[in-house]
Amino acid sequence: MKPFYLILSGLMLTQLNFCFSQNSDPSDPKGTTFAPTGSYRAIKKSKNFIAYDPKGTTYVHTGSYRAKKNNADTATSLISVQSFFITNEITNKEYREFTDYANSHLNDSIMRVELGEKTPTRNFKIISHTYKEIIKSLIDSTAMAKEYSDNSEMHNKYKNYFTDKKFDNYPVVGVSYNAARYYCIWKTTQEEENKILKKKGQSVFFNFRVPLIEESDYVSSISANSEASGAKAEVQEVQEVKSGKPNQRGLYNLSGNVSEWTSSPRQSG
Repeated sequence: MKPFYLILSGLMLTQLNFCFSQNSDPSDPKGTTFAPTGSYRAIKKSKNFIAYDPKGTTYVHTGSYRAKKNNADTATSLISVQSFFITNEITNKEYREFTDYANSHLNDSIMRVELGEKTPTRNFKIISHTYKEIIKSLIDSTAMAKEYSDNSEMHNKYKNYFTDKKFDNYPVVGVSYNAARYYCIWKTTQEEENKILKKKGQSVFFNFRVPLIEESDYVSSISANSEASGAKAEVQEVQEVKSGKPNQRGLYNLSGNVSEWTSSPRQSG
């Protein structure tokens, strides 16, 4: 089962990148996690720039963690990660804001960039779609129910998992890798700071993106070293995003609940 959350990475003096993650396999349609919601408060202002501390996010310092080499039992390598901001998993309620917007703006276009896909003049390709063209692919609202046998108690419980308001604060699932990316693009356009800059003819300040696998693993390693890393491991049902106790960074369920997307594939297992 895959959810997703957002993280902000990059240098604060230049730009902040919001990200979100989901499961490891871009072909798997289940789950996603993205960026922070809410307003941003200025924490540093000078003649040349304003840096923001995104409300609802947690700052993760530059650091490193040990990763196994090619699934080796003992050999490890030291991976360094730059600082970033991160949120908890994206909820059903937060993701519905995106699908509701898409449904009410079917003729509007949304674009994404595919790096490495060459055109005659550049090393990337711009792909544009209307919301009408992608609306059906933004979420599989039956993903949670499909995890259980038809007509079983659990299947019926989660039949309307995405739309039932009693699950508003649960992690959204059934979101494909590309849908998660479209969410990030849409979220970028909705940030108030970006709207203000756009009116002034300036570039956006916040960019939402899918986090790197190294960023996701780094945060998970921090969570693993914390006494409180979320809901109890023996709990098999999906939990609310902020269930259990937060880890030392104030984040919930980073090593449990649902898995998250990253921007690079991960070996299964």
